[in-house]
Amino acid sequence: MDTFFPPLPACEAPATPSAQPNYQVELWQRRFSGMFKSSDDAIWVWTALALLFGLIAILYFRLKTIDL
Repeated sequence: MDTFFPPLPACEAPATPSAQPNYQVELWQRRFSGMFKSSDDAIWVWTALALLFGLIAILYFRLKTIDL
């Protein structure tokens, strides 16, 4: 336990490369940023989602009852 460890030499921190902007992500964020700004748009989106999930549920239970 009496081992001597000399101090480490001081070195500069490595420079972090600047992150390049991801324009594809920014484009999608801008497209969907205004989706729910009006209540009419939100109603249409939620109605479409509800119908989609209802259709999936109906198809699931119809296929589940088919005897193969």
